[in-house]
Amino acid sequence: MPLRGFTLAEVLITLGIIGVVAALTIPTLMQEQRKIATQTALKKFYSQMSNAIKLSEVENGSVDKWEKEDEDISYNENSERDFTENTNRSERFFLKYLAPYLKYTKTHISSDGHMFVVDFADGSTVSMHNGGCLDMNFDANGNKLPNEPGKDIYRFTLCFNEQHRTWFCGKRISFCPMTDNPNGTRSKLLSRCNAIGGYCAKLLEYDGWEFKDDYPYKF
Repeated sequence: MPLRGFTLAEVLITLGIIGVVAALTIPTLMQEQRKIATQTALKKFYSQMSNAIKLSEVENGSVDKWEKEDEDISYNENSERDFTENTNRSERFFLKYLAPYLKYTKTHISSDGHMFVVDFADGSTVSMHNGGCLDMNFDANGNKLPNEPGKDIYRFTLCFNEQHRTWFCGKRISFCPMTDNPNGTRSKLLSRCNAIGGYCAKLLEYDGWEFKDDYPYKF
């Protein structure tokens, strides 16, 4: 019996089917990869920062004894908010209390001049604002898109007195994912995450740093 090969039409049909399957599956695989990369970066940042604070407390005493300058945001001659001194104060605090205990690649000021930024080797960054607490915006993939709260940007805070800790952390800890309802049920944490993407880190902590099926932001 003579051997029979595939006709051109059959090859084209097969390639078309493969193309359709790839178009349907590749976006899902890429979405899953982004989710895994983000939750890995979040867990790593939270662990490294928590450990750095503990190590710093060994040498500098408990966090509530650390010297943090007051928030300073003035106005320039054009009546625009000038964050220069605030970023300087954030930098001084970081260099004294956190830098010796963290592995990072460089520091700089954000492009809008509002935040002091620390870059990590894995491509993530944390931007710091010297408020009542030291507020932190963690970006899981740095300058890469989407740069949106709830998708790759998450808020954390380092607080120095019991009142602020109660407001933002809900218990006697200094460093935590930031939210305005820290003692809420999961449904309330989910609701706040849905309303304010930066607050989603608290929900993710509750869920073991995993994106559950009802997580409100898609990758």
